[in-house]
Amino acid sequence: MRLFVRTFLPPTGAARRCVVLLHGITGSHRTWWHIAPAVAAAGWRVLAMDLRCHGASGCDEAIGRWDAADDVVETVTAELGAPHLDAIWGHSLGARTALQALVRHPGLADRAVLEDPPGVITSRPDDIANWRREAHLARTDAAAFAAEVRDANPTWDERHIAAVVADVAACRIEPIVTAIERGLAMQDPADELVAQLRVPMLLLVPPAERSVLGATREQTIAALPAGSSVVELDGGHNLHRDLPAAYLEAALRWLG
Repeated sequence: MRLFVRTFLPPTGAARRCVVLLHGITGSHRTWWHIAPAVAAAGWRVLAMDLRCHGASGCDEAIGRWDAADDVVETVTAELGAPHLDAIWGHSLGARTALQALVRHPGLADRAVLEDPPGVITSRPDDIANWRREAHLARTDAAAFAAEVRDANPTWDERHIAAVVADVAACRIEPIVTAIERGLAMQDPADELVAQLRVPMLLLVPPAERSVLGATREQTIAALPAGSSVVELDGGHNLHRDLPAAYLEAALRWLG
């Protein structure tokens, strides 16, 4: 499936390199509203994608194990004429999708930036019930949902609040939940995906108690290929929202 893409270009229009940005579950390209322009200003062509069943992308009721990764490669090929990137960059589900894409399509990218990928995506009833509740609230009472997000994240810029509300309202949660409940997402723990790769990676993580890497954290770090780096930032799972300046500085420094 070809995905929706929002493209960001350097002020001159001449990009030296290309990077794909992939959002987390229930998100969209909007999550990168502050990151994408800054990366573009550093000389990159930025392709911020909406994953299947998120944002403005299409949705298939039956989501298979490799569909998200294959969608990314199909879209990159359509946008660039070849399945190759200088870097692939993802948060949470997007980071896991980036890993899957690199495993499934060797040579897709020269480097990867991974923001707190989930060790395993589990079908915990409480999580699923909350995703459904949030999706319903975002569609029926956006102001109430915005207040919830704001109360839980008092340091966030108001533009993050607005992006989350719009993203959750647009997300088609049921096919995503169905795929998770079928166990597709549990087949590829982060450490096992990383161990199959030789692409240098930057792993951006919060402290262990706030990270969704969970029990796979140490194994994932140990499996990182040569040339990789780990940066721990004192935020939560949404580092790009919690600590945008430090997050962006660490990523751009590593990317050069």
